[in-house]
Amino acid sequence: MHRLILPVLLGALSLAPAAYANELGAPGAAAMQQEKAHVAELIAAAHYPQAESVAAAKAQTPNAEARYALQLSSPGADRRGMVLHVAEHILGQYPKGKVDIEIVAFGPGISLLLADNNPLMPLIAKLAKEGVRFSACGNALTHTTMALGRAPTLVPAARVVPAGIVRVHDLAVAGYFLDKP
Repeated sequence: MHRLILPVLLGALSLAPAAYANELGAPGAAAMQQEKAHVAELIAAAHYPQAESVAAAKAQTPNAEARYALQLSSPGADRRGMVLHVAEHILGQYPKGKVDIEIVAFGPGISLLLADNNPLMPLIAKLAKEGVRFSACGNALTHTTMALGRAPTLVPAARVVPAGIVRVHDLAVAGYFLDKP
């Protein structure tokens, strides 16, 4: 049940933050601004590591024969496992150092990169050691922080990007094959 609550809250917050504030009895724009400032402070205090630019990431693998961007924006545990296993299978299809993979988690998919009670952390760590990058959407982290009342802890491999969907676009423009397993 605990694993289902966060994606549901994230979905509700991303669809209607103003309605969410009004349901909680917030008096309006001033309360929303105060809450946003508080959330910004929580996130700043978390000192999340930031992702490098797409160009810098791409430059680290100049000999890559293939580049993949795997998008995760779905809440289900089966989807989280699937995206990791797809990355694992892709790695197995190329010689070492000849493939570049980035997994971008946003919306409810951000739960992949949350450290608390995450049974997939060992697989994420293994993939990270093999060069897979993990990008966490800053917007989704904001919504998660609002829902939890605290900034969540991310898995060590995660790096934050301002907006996950923009990162996916930038990767596609840079020549990465985009898939949403």
